[in-house]
Amino acid sequence: MSPQRNIISYLQMHPAILSAIGLAPLVIKSNSVVSGLMISLGFTLVLLLSALTVSLLRHLVARQLRVPFLLLTSSVWTTVLDLLLLTWFYEYRLALDVYIPLLAMNSLLLLVLEKDALTMSMMNLFVQTLQTSSVVLFLCILNGLLREWLTTNSGRGAHSVFVLPLFNTAAGAFIVTGCLLAMINYLNAANQDSSRTVNDKGE
Repeated sequence: MSPQRNIISYLQMHPAILSAIGLAPLVIKSNSVVSGLMISLGFTLVLLLSALTVSLLRHLVARQLRVPFLLLTSSVWTTVLDLLLLTWFYEYRLALDVYIPLLAMNSLLLLVLEKDALTMSMMNLFVQTLQTSSVVLFLCILNGLLREWLTTNSGRGAHSVFVLPLFNTAAGAFIVTGCLLAMINYLNAANQDSSRTVNDKGE
């Protein structure tokens, strides 16, 4: 296999790449706090129920059939979520459009199911799933808050910037998400540096 193909294969299967691809359809619809909350809670519900279902039934499914099994499980719970939203939150469901059915094929969701639900114990899986969901919830709500503020408040007055409506589009969602992830990485790196400094002084 050529080096170029090795690199492409690595990028396609690397958890960080798959996580970023999985976050994309979630943050696109997070153009307000409410929409960010709705899409992230929907993701959390599908992820949690799918993970528990896979964990309970994993010993009954042949390894060769694990991918169809994961897709079927996520599709069933996504359909349940879709029907619930259509029944109780019809207007919000229309606003989220096709992005609710897309949860069944979300790469981040499928990554968690394959890496964790097929291998972890029920308790560890529950904790891991809640951790993943909390990160998605945080990013979507903060993304929605910032985009809503940038497209409704910051453009007013004498110093208005005409490109601010950009943040109400998919491109704006990716810009805000990239800035948030960069800030998180910076704070994490700064925390690690401070920990090393304290350890060096202690030695």
